[in-house]
Amino acid sequence: MLGRRLLLPERSNHVIAAIEQRIGERTRVRAEYYNRADRDLIFQPLLDPRIVNGKIFAPPLNPPYANSVRGYARGFEIFAQRSSANRLTGWVSYAYGRTGMRDGVTGQSFPSDYDQHHTVNVYGGCRLRPSVNRSLRWSYGSGFPMPGYLQRIGTAYYLASSRNQLRMDPYARADFRINKAWTHDKWKLTPYGELINFTNRTNYAFENLDGYNTKTGRASVTVIKLFPIIPSAGIVFER
Repeated sequence: MLGRRLLLPERSNHVIAAIEQRIGERTRVRAEYYNRADRDLIFQPLLDPRIVNGKIFAPPLNPPYANSVRGYARGFEIFAQRSSANRLTGWVSYAYGRTGMRDGVTGQSFPSDYDQHHTVNVYGGCRLRPSVNRSLRWSYGSGFPMPGYLQRIGTAYYLASSRNQLRMDPYARADFRINKAWTHDKWKLTPYGELINFTNRTNYAFENLDGYNTKTGRASVTVIKLFPIIPSAGIVFER
């Protein structure tokens, strides 16, 4: 059995504080702070291979689960939006966050698997004609940790003694959309065209630790390439 009947339910306390201010009739600015504390998180402390005291630690076949992890997540977001039916409309946001965990079995502290420090989103739309609208969106996120005990030496990956210290490259993407609407008394028809990731930026994501050399600690890692530029088109019919 990997688990135990005495495993406790996970607990989380979450606090959010926000303030919002309108600037004129079309613009608003919002600032938000959050703080979350997690307790009794279910974890497998001995699941991952790693370096312990200079030697390679090979995990057991079926490492047990335990309520061994405490964690936190805290950060803030600033958001500004302008709304207009006939002119430039859009919004921009920036978020900063930190997440951390501490495992009571190993005594190690480390970032969570989804620890992303910086996130930026920008959206803008403009009405060219009464029935034609175009928009652009750009998103950026700093790199997530590569889950596990990994380090990079040159172009090769090796086992490490600390968890989640190696990070992926930042993610960025820009999307463009244009649509035209035909409006009647009882229905509305809107054809649209999109270019997703229209700059054709190459983004990557960590998929898996495939294996490692038990003598040298060199690791085999799968990193997948995310989607390239994708054109799409469609029609929305509303009644």
